[in-house]
Amino acid sequence: MTPTEVNRARALGCAIVKLFPATTVGIGHWRRLRDPLGAPLPFCIAAGGLKPSDVLPWLEAGVDAVALGASLGGGDQGAAMAPLAAEPLRQLLAALPTRP
Repeated sequence: MTPTEVNRARALGCAIVKLFPATTVGIGHWRRLRDPLGAPLPFCIAAGGLKPSDVLPWLEAGVDAVALGASLGGGDQGAAMAPLAAEPLRQLLAALPTRP
């Protein structure tokens, strides 16, 4: 999303925005919007091309949530590759901070 789009969404009362495609705009994009737009920014979901190994760095970069899609199902390989996605997800869940 461009700064203009985020500002417009905020002005219209949107509480959530989707940053798509996340891999194209880059991990620092959301944080760079804070200075020109000020706080609070809407809740941001980064989506598009991300893998389980991308979740923590994106959360640390300031987005509120990360959507995972094709990377969970083995991509073009389909359901036959889905079991291979289980271990990266286990590792991710173990690494996520717990909330009180």
